[in-house]
Amino acid sequence: MKNIHPLIGWRVDGPRRHQKNNRLFSLLVDGTRFRFDHHKIQLGRKAIILAKYNMACPISVSKFVGTVSLGLLTGLSYSTSAITIPALQLLPTATTAARSLNEVKRLARRNALRLSFLTNTCFCFAWCLSSPRRRHPYMIWLCAFSTISAHGVDFWFNRHLGFKNWVSAVIRDVSHFSLVRDSNTNKDEDLVVVETQDDMNGETVQHEMDRERRLHRARTWLSGIALSIGIVGLWGDKR
Repeated sequence: MKNIHPLIGWRVDGPRRHQKNNRLFSLLVDGTRFRFDHHKIQLGRKAIILAKYNMACPISVSKFVGTVSLGLLTGLSYSTSAITIPALQLLPTATTAARSLNEVKRLARRNALRLSFLTNTCFCFAWCLSSPRRRHPYMIWLCAFSTISAHGVDFWFNRHLGFKNWVSAVIRDVSHFSLVRDSNTNKDEDLVVVETQDDMNGETVQHEMDRERRLHRARTWLSGIALSIGIVGLWGDKR
């Protein structure tokens, strides 16, 4: 079979009865002929396809990490409202209950804000790397519910402090400097705890516990909605 084009062309060599099982392709480039085996070409294509699907996609990994962080945030809020705060109500004295409640509030706020920040970072990263046709709006809604459940709910239930005081409290609880401060003030608090037992009002402590419990219940619902959106979004991406 003659090659019509002088620069480049393909030709199938070999006997006609063996062309189905063993085909040799000839490529003519500038007068030089190169031969390729059909089976080797097919194996090369399969290797490329397997390498493509076995490689971990950073977008999928980022979405998975963000969804897991939302699950941890939901579990943290639920366990705090359903287990931790009811257990604090059984403490014998109001002073001990108040100190325990302040520690629970500090740790819960720190972990909730960090998990929300990790979730928003992962999904914003996935949004920026995704192609325009794969930038689904559910990632924006998920980040919005995550932000509201962490920052919005915390500010709403502590709005009596004022915005500046609330920001100062958040920075103090989230930053690493609070660990050093707490370790330095623990001895002083132990010295004056006996003097302040009579000044602590049990009704005030109970009111603080009820407010903190409502805070974590609202956070559980909002983060649970965000978690549901993330799970449905991951399932839709797999399809």
